[in-house]
Amino acid sequence: MDTFFNKQVPDNMPPLAATIGMFDGVHRGHRLVVDNLRQAASARGLKTAVFTFPNHPQLLFHPDCGLRLLTSPEKKASLLAQTGIDYTFFLSFTHELAAMTAREFMTLLHSRYNVRLLAVGYDHRFGRRSDETFADYQRYGEAIGMDVITTPELSGDGHISSSAIRQRLAEGDVKGAASMLGHRYCIAGKVSLSAYIDNVLAQHFEQYREEIEAAYAGKLENLF
Repeated sequence: MDTFFNKQVPDNMPPLAATIGMFDGVHRGHRLVVDNLRQAASARGLKTAVFTFPNHPQLLFHPDCGLRLLTSPEKKASLLAQTGIDYTFFLSFTHELAAMTAREFMTLLHSRYNVRLLAVGYDHRFGRRSDETFADYQRYGEAIGMDVITTPELSGDGHISSSAIRQRLAEGDVKGAASMLGHRYCIAGKVSLSAYIDNVLAQHFEQYREEIEAAYAGKLENLF
């Protein structure tokens, strides 16, 4: 899979079948969207692409809302690569992008990235107008030369969303979150070696506090 950031466009971009969304966590619902996209693309002889964002749209308008992403852009790219997608494009979600209508954004995908088919999740909406529907997206697609299809909801396990997974994690239900994700939840970061050692020493000190204090007390007594 090839990954591009900040509106990078490779030369001679082939015709694409694409989907758009935050894809935070790349959970089972996201994977269903990708599976349907790949099937539609294969039937039409198109390459596949996911258009996503490194920053959550909610954080642009409410930076202090406390929302924590399930996956970093790097982890998201790694999980998307496992789905068999050909390209992933990370577009920074800016005020300029947020001001676009659905038709303007679809025109951008068509003219700049050669998107010929757009797969939209059954409950996904995009563009600044909240009243636009899937029927509107199809109408815009017909006008610019882009097929627009929808994907069904994942059945059998209730509603799966990134928000629901965050809630499970907040409640300490890691197993339930992993079931929704379809993979184990993990976090990554740098561990300070000095902080780790301090923590280990502190734990051992508490465990053997009485023995240590007794030993040092005896040594101090022997000095006098």
